[in-house]
Amino acid sequence: MAENKVQELSGSERKQIIEVLLPALNEISGLPCKINLEVLDEKPPSMCIQQLRGAQKLNVNIIGGFTGLFPFAIWYRVSGRDTADRIEGTRVLNDIGSFFSNTENLPDLGGCRICRKIEMTSIPICNNRHEDGTEDYMAIYSLEYQQKSKFE
Repeated sequence: MAENKVQELSGSERKQIIEVLLPALNEISGLPCKINLEVLDEKPPSMCIQQLRGAQKLNVNIIGGFTGLFPFAIWYRVSGRDTADRIEGTRVLNDIGSFFSNTENLPDLGGCRICRKIEMTSIPICNNRHEDGTEDYMAIYSLEYQQKSKFE
């Protein structure tokens, strides 16, 4: 029987997920640049992953297994010179969502964790426009995984 109480993932659980997710993201072919952790480079192109609040355990069972949710955002800084740059800003973020829709591309989370899906939960939007003309596009994704207990 599963508990209905929602619990947050611990700091060490979040750390373990991001340490696997970031390299997996950087293995996607065709990205315009390396994806950084939490910070965009000043000059485009630049990308980063941002960990978001709401990482949680759902459906915790009595032997310790659960479904984990790890929300994150990916940011992409473009030059913003013209419409083609703006289309590129959304295309790259959409392509990441499409890449993970193929379950063969899901990362191996290690241990007793099985990645079930990574999906885009918001469309890419221009979140910042800077005085120098650069623009920052952002999309939100969610990684869902199954954590097996040590007894399963």
